[in-house]
Amino acid sequence: MAAKKPVKFFWTHLSSRKDGKEKDGVIKLKVPSQTHVWRHTDEDGSVNNSPYYFRKVAGDFEATVKVTAKMSTWLDQCGILLQEKRGIYTKVSLEYHEPPDGGESGLRTFACCYVHPEEWQFERSLSPYPGQFHRGDPKYSHAMLDGGANKVWLKLSRLEGYIEANYSLDGEDWQELKAAKFSDAETLSIGVFGASPGGDTTGFKCSFENFEVVEDEDVSESEEEELPEEESVAEEEEAEEEVAEEEEEEVEEEFEDYEEEEGEVEGEEEEEEFEDYEEDEEELSQGEVFEGSKLGEPPSLGIAGMDSESNFEAFEDFEDEDSE
Repeated sequence: MAAKKPVKFFWTHLSSRKDGKEKDGVIKLKVPSQTHVWRHTDEDGSVNNSPYYFRKVAGDFEATVKVTAKMSTWLDQCGILLQEKRGIYTKVSLEYHEPPDGGESGLRTFACCYVHPEEWQFERSLSPYPGQFHRGDPKYSHAMLDGGANKVWLKLSRLEGYIEANYSLDGEDWQELKAAKFSDAETLSIGVFGASPGGDTTGFKCSFENFEVVEDEDVSESEEEELPEEESVAEEEEAEEEVAEEEEEEVEEEFEDYEEEEGEVEGEEEEEEFEDYEEDEEELSQGEVFEGSKLGEPPSLGIAGMDSESNFEAFEDFEDEDSE
């Protein structure tokens, strides 16, 4: 079975590299104060600066993690965050609440979903009290943890565009928190986060164990690049060497054919040139030297006003006079 390309994770909004680390399946995070996934303020409009350790995910999936934290300030939170972009996200988290009406304080599991970034009132941090910080149908769900528990297992899954949030106190018996329609975007970011938005907060520390994202098999096979197994590497190298040798042989054969063709062409040209040279030599030997002379006739002396026969008779008279 072919090995798959390792999944790459990224950190964002870390105050220092020491504030977030992953080792042996445990992610430790130091969450600074005045941080949030989203918070509306009169000064800057919104805040999206919570430390986030995430990866990309496509299609359907199921993400689980065990969360442990010591929190004592209202709205301190940490958990799983699924995000398309700023203002469009779903989270399931462990949060600390102090009800202003004197109700029970403590940790709660919390789930919410935001899909309207253009309308800030639908994005505000949600309160565990119906009717506050939302309009219309509540977009959150929560459950109080008993006995001062400071750890919980969280699960966030996506199936055909719908998300479902669950929690468990033992990692086996799961309770549903929320199910809702979410983004239709194919690729999203998913990871663990921590935020401490309260005005008097000093931050807190938390840890995430065995964070796992199981993708749909069809999605995983199509989206992730497969890497060759170690056993097949040698075979691939041998095949590449054979191809290289064949290409080299083809080049050598083409060069040899080229040399043969060049030799034949040069030989034919030399032979034609030699034949032309022989013809020229033969013509020269037959007396074709002066313009106007004919083959088999003596060359004309070129005396002006005399034809060839007159020139010949004049030449004979010259010889007779010379002998006398």
